[in-house]
Amino acid sequence: KPGYETQQAEWEAQYAKAHERWEAHQKQMQAAQAADLEAAETTSYSSAPEGASETESSGTLASDEALAELRRKLTGGDEAVADDAVAEDAPAEESAE
Repeated sequence: KPGYETQQAEWEAQYAKAHERWEAHQKQMQAAQAADLEAAETTSYSSAPEGASETESSGTLASDEALAELRRKLTGGDEAVADDAVAEDAPAEESAE
């Protein structure tokens, strides 16, 4: 329309600047998403070394063998197991008398 050329030029300039900001924002968001994805892939919260296979730590906290070994170490080894066996047998012998 005649007489609105200056307003139209201002609006088009504002629109062009807003569109440039929007495009820059889109690029920034894509870069942030890519960085988040990369960080998620490289972050490991397990105590396993990076070279460990996934099957070793497939969601279990520890294997039964590892727990038994830890229990043996913490209780003092085989002597504690033998003492427990004797202690369990002792009441049975007393009640048999």
